[in-house]
Order: sequence, then structure tokens, then C-alpha cells
Amino acid sequence: LVSGRHVRVTQSLTTTEPIVLPDNFTLEFTTGAGIARAEDAVGAAIDVSADDVTILDAAVLGTNPCSIRNFDPDYYNPAASGHLYSPWKATKDSAGIRWEEDAAVYVRPGAERLLVDGLVAHNLWGDGVTITGGKDIALRDVHVRCAGRSGVSITEGENIRIADASFSGMFWWGLNLE
Repeated sequence: LVSGRHVRVTQSLTTTEPIVLPDNFTLEFTTGAGIARAEDAVGAAIDVSADDVTILDAAVLGTNPCSIRNFDPDYYNPAASGHLYSPWKATKDSAGIRWEEDAAVYVRPGAERLLVDGLVAHNLWGDGVTITGGKDIALRDVHVRCAGRSGVSITEGENIRIADASFSGMFWWGLNLE
């Protein structure tokens, strides 16, 4: 349903490219609706560099084969296994894809007044949320499980707040402040 600057997603959709949100926009997902990433997907599920954006109750399912059960830290430990990088990175890099941008939500410089209220993201190649810039960003009720990088990665930004978040099965960290 589209109403002005508010889109309500009522059924799941499969994407291969990022959904890029404009200024003054709300993207809302109803119960049971979400984004499934296609096997050949490139980039983030949702890409934000705009002002006054709200994302409500998003669910993103990636194609990373990670699971809590098969996540063996020794396999990914170079000292124990000889592997230098995550096998997920090698798989994605061999396809010529920048795996670090394969996040559920990717926030770029220029984004201001972003609210993500409700995000469940599983089996991602990159981070749950990547923030490379922006100002006045609030993440609430964010839950990331099995990511090839971190739950939330922040390289730059101002006034970023995170509340009621959980991270499990990350290759790197739950919260990565670079």
C-alpha cells in the first residue's frame, strides 16, 4: 500500500538490488512481510542516505548458510585452521561482490534523522546494520542472527543511539565501533 511518503509492505518480496529510500519517507512492514535476498543479490537490502527516514518492523533474510549450530569458532580461527578470512568472504569475493555492503540496512553519509524501529535480520553476508555516516540515528528493537560481519558496525556518524538490541552468531562482533 502506498500513501504519499509512506509505503506499507504487506507480503514478502525477493530483491536482488538495494531498496533506496528517499527523503521524508516511511517504510513499514506488516506482520509476516519482509525481504528475502536472492542468491545473486548485490548490496544492502535497504540503503539510506536521505533525511527523515523511518523503517518499521523490517525482516530481512539473507542467503548466508551460517547457523548457530554450524558456527564453529575454531574453523574460522587462523591459528587453529589456517584460514585467513571467513569462507563467506571468499565465496562472495570470488563473485566480485563487496560483501561488507551486504547488510540488512546500510546507512551512508548524508542520512539525518533515521529511525529503525523493529528489525529482524538473519543469515546475512555483511552486517545487520552498517553506518558509515549520518546524524541523529536511532536503532530500536534490532535483532541480528548469523551475520558474516557484525550486528551493527559504525565507522562514522553523530548522535547514534541503539536500544533493545540482540546479536548472536556474528563472525566478528555484536557491536563494532571503528
